[in-house]
Amino acid sequence: MNVQVTEDTMPRPRSYPWPYAAWALPFLLLYVEWSWWDVFVGELETNPTGIPMPIPAAAALAVCGKLLAHATEAAFYVLLWRARGARLPFWRFLSYVVAVSLADVFSFNLAQPFQNGGAPAWRVWLAGLHLASGTPFHDSPALRNAFGSIGLLTATRIAMTGITQAKGTGRSRFEALAWTVGVWLVTRIAVWWAFDLIRGMSPLGGG
Repeated sequence: MNVQVTEDTMPRPRSYPWPYAAWALPFLLLYVEWSWWDVFVGELETNPTGIPMPIPAAAALAVCGKLLAHATEAAFYVLLWRARGARLPFWRFLSYVVAVSLADVFSFNLAQPFQNGGAPAWRVWLAGLHLASGTPFHDSPALRNAFGSIGLLTATRIAMTGITQAKGTGRSRFEALAWTVGVWLVTRIAVWWAFDLIRGMSPLGGG
């Protein structure tokens, strides 16, 4: 007898709370988005690119893009787990994705004063290998964009993303972390190859 697995027959986790109390959640989300707005303003002021609009407006547009990226990430994992026969509540998981992105905000703020090198070792370990002068992660544009963010803060964000998926689906942390790390690696490799292709180079070393 064949049993069709639908959303109603998927196992429900026993408890998957919101990251904070209901009254605090809007304030948390506003704080996260304001933090990203501040990051984008700093980036645009440091590296002006001739944008045809005021910097605050451009930063607000970038925040909207970041929110869309968060929603896309959450939807991807929801569909991934649904394909594996588990339910991951979209809105609750999205709230976690937005919250843990604060790790990236802290990383950007730590790295900002040392974009041209000279960062102390503790900042390299926390904010990413792109701060390590004289290494491929700093000197190679492709590696810098793809893997330069590797650091303790990025590792924390990846770990928290995996752990909250385990809590939301009822699956093991090992399985959830394995999928999260795997997806992160695939996306980073795609960024690396795309960057080289844009520059007219072969990502496989063919020139």
